[in-house]
Parts: sequence; structure tokens; C-alpha cells
Amino acid sequence: MTQAGQTVLLIEDDPVISKLIEFKLKRNNYKFELRENGFSGFEAIKELKPDLVILDIMLPSINGLEVLRKIREDKDLDSIRVIMLSASMKMKDKKLAFEQGVKDYIVKPFETDELIIRVKKSLEN
Repeated sequence: MTQAGQTVLLIEDDPVISKLIEFKLKRNNYKFELRENGFSGFEAIKELKPDLVILDIMLPSINGLEVLRKIREDKDLDSIRVIMLSASMKMKDKKLAFEQGVKDYIVKPFETDELIIRVKKSLEN
């Protein structure tokens, strides 16, 4: 069951994908925050301490895997749940992401309904 008002931070530089995800998350009663590059995304994580981060790998300034590493190295942030959302289907990227503790890894293009199912599942545990 979704807890009303859980905050999801999306770190994504594609405005079309961002708008689509924003619409679906808000429709499912999540609070939504967006940052468009890795640096501002990590700063927002420190400030907001969201319930879940949806993180693209290929981002301006700092890539998503580096943002993930920084989250996991910070004792105040290391329990934040992260879903990677990326066009990268490279096994090395997936392996690295899971080794660093992502809850899930979704490859673009994706179905928005599936993303919402995975968000709900990630927030349950």
C-alpha cells in the first residue's frame, strides 16, 4: 500500500521522460522532485532525504553511478532506496549498480506502469 506523500526524487536530464514520470508519480500520490544533473541531484538528496531516488546513469556533471557511490559512502544517506533508470544495457553497469545497493534497474525505453509497480515494491521493503 502506498503511503501518501512519500517523496520520490528523479534525477534525469531528458525533459520528456521527466514529465512522463512526474505525471505517473503524482497520479499515484507521491511527492515529486526533479533535478536534471548529477551534482544538483546529489545536493537535493542531502537536503531532502527522499524516500526513493530514481537515478539515470548518463547525466551531466556527475554520472549516476558516481552519484550512487556518493550516496552509499555517506552514513546519513546510505539507507536511501535507489532505482537506476538508464538506456545502458551494459552488464558491467548493472552489476556495479547492484553491487552498490540499488533496489532495481530499469532499462529505457520502459513502460510507465511497470515503473510505478517497481517504485511501490521498492518502497515496501
